[in-house]
Amino acid sequence: MKKISLLIFTAGLFVSLNLFAVVPQNWELREIEDYLEGKFNGIALSSEGILFLAPKEEVMKGPAQDFYLSFLVGSNGNLFLGTGHSGEVFKINKDGEAELYFKCPEMDIYCLAQDPKGVLYAGSSPNGKIYKITDRGEFEEFFNPQEKYIWDLKFNHKGILLAAVGENGGIYAISQKGEGSQVLKTEENHILCMRFDDNNNIIAGSGGTGRIYKLTEGKNPRIVFDSAYNEIKSIALDKEGFIYAAAAGDVTVPAKTASEIKDKQTSSGVSITVSASASESSSVTSSSTSQKKSGALFRINPEGIAEKLWESNKDLIYSVLWDEGENRLFFGTGDRGRVFAWNGDEKISLLFQKKSEQIYHLIHDKNSIYVLSNNPAELTMLTPDQGFEGEYTSQVYDAKIPSSWGLIEWDAELPEGTILQLLTRTGNSNEPSQTWSEWSPPYQNGKGEQILSPKARYLQFKARFKSQSGRITPELRRVSLFYLQTNLAPEITDLQILPPNVVFIKPPAQEEQIFGKENDNSEKNEKDISLSSESTRRSDKNFLNRG
Repeated sequence: MKKISLLIFTAGLFVSLNLFAVVPQNWELREIEDYLEGKFNGIALSSEGILFLAPKEEVMKGPAQDFYLSFLVGSNGNLFLGTGHSGEVFKINKDGEAELYFKCPEMDIYCLAQDPKGVLYAGSSPNGKIYKITDRGEFEEFFNPQEKYIWDLKFNHKGILLAAVGENGGIYAISQKGEGSQVLKTEENHILCMRFDDNNNIIAGSGGTGRIYKLTEGKNPRIVFDSAYNEIKSIALDKEGFIYAAAAGDVTVPAKTASEIKDKQTSSGVSITVSASASESSSVTSSSTSQKKSGALFRINPEGIAEKLWESNKDLIYSVLWDEGENRLFFGTGDRGRVFAWNGDEKISLLFQKKSEQIYHLIHDKNSIYVLSNNPAELTMLTPDQGFEGEYTSQVYDAKIPSSWGLIEWDAELPEGTILQLLTRTGNSNEPSQTWSEWSPPYQNGKGEQILSPKARYLQFKARFKSQSGRITPELRRVSLFYLQTNLAPEITDLQILPPNVVFIKPPAQEEQIFGKENDNSEKNEKDISLSSESTRRSDKNFLNRG
């Protein structure tokens, strides 16, 4: 009898251990969310999850400064660049040469404006003043609002200069004689940005509490949108009257909201600023709750109903730009230096990524977009032309334990005159280092090739794109990477053998079954065995976060 029991126990143990045999697994990328954790160098990503060559970016020779804070395309084709922390404005001529045009005692130039006569105005901070600059080195103090920050300057249709200010928060209207009066006083500490709608109403975004105000001449101002964020950093308007707002900072849930908010689309992504944040001097009342989240993009219709088009806990929006000709919205983010595009079909794509951490301003001029970026500071121009080469580097994939690699497969479109190459490397640290293998030779067959990189725990791939023409591009639509974990022996942490005349009864969710007694429906008796294993894993193809 003891011999039979031992045989039954051994057979049960053998069956249980076989349940833990490893099986091939794979990582597969085919959706936009699958690629976003990688790095894009001259590569764009469509809303359908297709990688292709990004628009061409021309680097302009700018001055050596800590930060680029403001930019203006002048009426005569000259460009003006405001900097920090030197309090300087540079003039860039048509040949791309920069010369020092103005310098003030204050540290930062956050905003620039030009009147119909071509006279330049600069807003300085801290201890904010507005300067009138008539020529190189020729300037005067135009207006002092007795505020710490001058965040934005705009001329209205009557030639009146409007200044958005903080630390007390509000907007000043300044005549051509330099005489100013406050036309908006807010509860918030800062008004950060301004735009005009088609009826010459002022649309302004605040900091401290992220709200959008509308000012109509002869009427009291009203709140159009009350977000749950600390700041409205940038706004844009289209011809239909929709307002696009870049919201940023901690999420605060106010007791009352001025608008209904509808989630439309979300995307996965810490707030990095190039100067003192407007929200530093603000406070949240005890009636609010706070939750960390970096940024969101809203669209507010003329009735004040807001749709959340995009949000991220990794990317903070700095600038939004509406292109009426393309019926398209562009927005720049940090701290991964990315520019996204939102199309009329309400889909979001990644246009390109820079080495600079922050896309601080996007400025439209004819068929091009000027990109002001920081950390490091750089001025570039994004053209309608396509680049000739680019490279996508994936995130590091973790097989959990040292593993053997199988095939790499991919789907792609390769028009004549284009090249697409995929490479891999592996290592045993979660960040690539000199201990990792070198990049493999390029793989040639998208239907499947053996991964040549050494056995390891971590793997990364890279895709190189090349085109002989600026009108065609290779397209990468899917990547699959197969691996097999090392088949380590399971570890038995608990073993229980029932004493004589003791049985376990299974809960009556199904037909009652007694373990330890003869059963007509069972082929044999089994002892109850409890096993656990820390060295084996189950297959999970959906390990990536899919939005």
